[in-house]
Amino acid sequence: MNIFCIFPEFDRMQINKDPGQISLWLAKLNNTVKILTYEVDKDCDLENVEIVAKKKFIPLPYFFPKLQLLWFILRHRNSVDCIVYWHYFVNTAFSCLLTKVISRNIINVVKMDTDGDLYFGSPITRFLKRIGGEFVFRILAKYADLFIVETPEAKQRILRYHPYLAKKLIFLPNGINVYALHSSIKNLATKKKKKILFVGKIEKQKGLDILINAFEKISWKYPEWSLELVGNVNKKFLKKVFKKLDIQVRKRIKICGPLYNKALAKKYLSAEIFCLPSYKESFGFVLLEASFFKLPVVSSNVGVAKYLLRDNSFIFKIGDKEDLIRKLELFINNPVLRRRIGYINHKRCLKYFNWEQIVRKLDKYLRCLRDIPESQ
Repeated sequence: MNIFCIFPEFDRMQINKDPGQISLWLAKLNNTVKILTYEVDKDCDLENVEIVAKKKFIPLPYFFPKLQLLWFILRHRNSVDCIVYWHYFVNTAFSCLLTKVISRNIINVVKMDTDGDLYFGSPITRFLKRIGGEFVFRILAKYADLFIVETPEAKQRILRYHPYLAKKLIFLPNGINVYALHSSIKNLATKKKKKILFVGKIEKQKGLDILINAFEKISWKYPEWSLELVGNVNKKFLKKVFKKLDIQVRKRIKICGPLYNKALAKKYLSAEIFCLPSYKESFGFVLLEASFFKLPVVSSNVGVAKYLLRDNSFIFKIGDKEDLIRKLELFINNPVLRRRIGYINHKRCLKYFNWEQIVRKLDKYLRCLRDIPESQ
């Protein structure tokens, strides 16, 4: 199949997350894949992505991207089998409509990056979003052929608002590149430390105010434990939180900044517990990474946490510091439990969240829509 993966709303395309990995594995399944975007993520090493990087990547300029997008589709209308859009904005709806006008044979796929909570805010804001959302989804329901959501909860929430999408809406989780992660830990020998690890943006939305406050409370009881934060830092937020901390507690919180590949793998391998305290996540890739590295996970009930962990004993109520402390202490006090749950998470991660297997399912859906035999 000839597949175009389009990112009309993105400043850049991230190769290590779902846009790049889905494109990569579709190409590995004997599809011709072209990626249209404004810019490739500067943090990614393109030399390691041989299929997408050199042969299939088509950069778009910043000026008039939507007109160029439509012109690109018009010029290639006889050679395009499928277009994959990321996000579900108004532009995606009209792009799907115009694509079908250009050629009825092109399959439109919309990958929705959302937890399903589409209409949030004040009552007036929710009302206006609901009206606008209904308009957008009615267009998409008619002109898109397949919708992909990342968690079962997201699917339930969307169908509650838009039940007419039921026949076109599928649950297909994000995953991990098992081969790349195995490569990142090759020849690494790292000792475990009594450390709680967080990976992600260091900002309030990630729930780090709750995690840091919880760590402050348990640090006096468990002085041998430390907290390590890996990711881009919101300095204003961190300064505000640290200002309230005791100086001895601050010394046991390490800020590492963003890390990648082997440097990040070392952090996972050296930790005893992983924690994701976010207030809101559409999916939460770091939960998969931590599980791959056999870490026991404590997470708020966001994104894929409920589906990945299954055992709600390690999921705490969003924003509940006392519940978070109880969950962390379950692991702090029981090294046998840490190892057992870490192993269970690892096995479940490999079974259900392997990109190769996930994209094979997507490829099967696409070929059924086009009546094309499955790739081997």
